[in-house]
Amino acid sequence: MRLPVRAQLSLPFTILLLALVWLRYDADRALLAELEALQRDQLLASLDRVAPMLVAHPLLLDSAESRTFDAHRDLYATYHPGPFVIDGLADDWEGVPTLRFGSEQLTGRNEAWQPGSLAVELAMTANEAYLHLFLDVTDDVVLYRDLRSLSTQRNDHIRITLSDPEERSRHYVIAERGPGDVTAHVLSGTSRALRREPELSGLWRETPRGYAVELRIHMELIGTRFAFEVWDVDNPETRDLRFAVGSGPTGGAANGGRLTRRHAALDELLGAQRFDRMKLIDDHGRTLAAAGSITGDETRLEASVRVARSGRDFATLTVQDAPTRINAARSRALGRLWAELAVVCLVGIGLWYLIATGMQQRLNTLTRRIRASVDGRGRVSPIPPDATLNDEVSDIALALHDAEERIARYQHHHEGAMRQLAHELRTPISVVRSSLEAMRMGGDVDPKVYVERASSGLDRLSTLLNKLTEARRLEQSLEAGDVEIFDLAAVLRGCVAGYRSAWPDTTFELTGTGEAFSVTGVPEVLAQLLDKLVANAVSFHESGTPIRITLDRIDTTEPGVRLTISNSGPLLETEQHAALFDPMVSTRSGEGDHLGLGLYIARIIAEYHGGSISLANRADGSGVDAIVGLPGVRLTSRLLR
Repeated sequence: MRLPVRAQLSLPFTILLLALVWLRYDADRALLAELEALQRDQLLASLDRVAPMLVAHPLLLDSAESRTFDAHRDLYATYHPGPFVIDGLADDWEGVPTLRFGSEQLTGRNEAWQPGSLAVELAMTANEAYLHLFLDVTDDVVLYRDLRSLSTQRNDHIRITLSDPEERSRHYVIAERGPGDVTAHVLSGTSRALRREPELSGLWRETPRGYAVELRIHMELIGTRFAFEVWDVDNPETRDLRFAVGSGPTGGAANGGRLTRRHAALDELLGAQRFDRMKLIDDHGRTLAAAGSITGDETRLEASVRVARSGRDFATLTVQDAPTRINAARSRALGRLWAELAVVCLVGIGLWYLIATGMQQRLNTLTRRIRASVDGRGRVSPIPPDATLNDEVSDIALALHDAEERIARYQHHHEGAMRQLAHELRTPISVVRSSLEAMRMGGDVDPKVYVERASSGLDRLSTLLNKLTEARRLEQSLEAGDVEIFDLAAVLRGCVAGYRSAWPDTTFELTGTGEAFSVTGVPEVLAQLLDKLVANAVSFHESGTPIRITLDRIDTTEPGVRLTISNSGPLLETEQHAALFDPMVSTRSGEGDHLGLGLYIARIIAEYHGGSISLANRADGSGVDAIVGLPGVRLTSRLLR
């Protein structure tokens, strides 16, 4: 899949934009977190102020001083604003928790317990005006009060004992002659029904399992104690009491458990704090006071403290409040964030588009220029690049232009070498052909002359082929040669000793080899480089002048050595300095066969060793210097492959 440069540049730019957005968002989030922590500390301070007021309230005295708890004895009436329809049906009681009373809650028994004979499910609610009870009684035999009897206890009946607001004990009995409205009677100390209680009303309804009784008791009758019993009578003849199930004996208020409910006074105290919601919940999970309500899914701040009296924790005060100011600040921060993001994105995308478009146009121009520089026959004609901008694209264009020029020079030298080779081959071949033609035609000339001419032509041909073979063999030997670290000065001393024997009429001056010059390479091949340069210098030096061979160090960014072979003689033309190292190029006249391969071989050897080679006229104009630069101890390019 081809991905344009414009698309490639979009990824880091997008990441940068997202990073900037995230940093801004994270900073706003940290600030809002600090604001939330500050508001939470304010909530805790408010709780610390309200908690002592609750502890000192007399309505919490009983809950604070309680040391024991039994859910079936210490009853709890959940808050329900009402109104309830007193009809004996459970429709209004959905969601209200219930307690089941069975054999473990027996408060009286006159015979052996029979499973399934009697059970009660109790639900209780309270509000500012009434205490409501719903008793769902399971009774295998429902026996009502005899129409002719004045007794309220020789039949199925319900007893209630409670304390009034002045903590005086009150006892009531509910004994009906049939389903319908409930009539509650006040019981005397001897359990006689004295009078009706108008503030306690309800309805009795039969059910498939027994009966259900829904009661409403005015809060004027309710104090802090409450107990109930459901008595079961099954035998219509004897009407003896069998079992009693309930929250506790109803003989006196002292036997009743604690009645826990929400109080309007406590709710008003919490409501005065002006929080969204406050709750006081005791250690048994019962709500003692509450104020406020929460609607919707908005996040709220919450804090809580333990409420203690006399060193004993008995409840938890919790407050929840909407972080209105924080939410407003969050909304403003998000608004600014999105506005800034939109501006940054628009400006950034515009700048990115301009930069990417300019970059893509430059690359397209570079592509077209490269394609135009090569013709249909594969010939390279370098086109100067536009390097007005000093950047990486310009560097690429310049590097490609340099490569094109090198390729063009190589093609030019290659074509020139082919022409030179054709010329060099044509001359000996012409000599051989003309000698053979002359011999075939006959004449007065001795045939030996033609044979010698043909032989000289063949010798010339053989020399040319040997030179070409030598160049190819050298390239192969460089690949197979053993690279080592050696002393170049020692190699020079050995070679110069051989040159003095080979050319006894020529003087060789060697300087700079008094110390070791360590280099990395193939000693035999470097000796061959020296042979080519020295042979070239001997061929063209003026008779009677010395050949100077100098070795010294190069102090550059990469330390190395410099070898100079200097001879007196004809100078080089300036434009021919670099061309002389190409194959089949020879511009100087001299004795012997000069095919232009010696310096080419020397260049191959120098470049293999990571060095360079050049020719230069002497500064005084008396001759030519051949200069070879070599690095010091190093890994060769072949070793690095």
